Amino acid sequence: MRLSLRWCIFNVRPFPDDHNRLPGCCSSRLPTFFAPLLRLDFLFFCCLFLLLFLFLLFLLFFLSLFFLLSFFALVFFFLL
Repeated sequence: MRLSLRWCIFNVRPFPDDHNRLPGCCSSRLPTFFAPLLRLDFLFFCCLFLLLFLFLLFLLFFLSLFFLLSFFALVFFFLL
């Protein structure tokens, strides 16, 4: 039975000379080379860290905007 390329990519070992691979599955070196980058756990943690980074970036942006506006409000209050 022929296996799909997606199944092969997600189940292949990271080294091309690995003998635990199923016969006829992922015979080229390209899916084998990119296999660790295409695994689900790697993609999950990349997305998780990306979301965390974006959350911290937005938090920093809003906090700096809040402090900047409060500083201008304080300066405006003392100028009056």
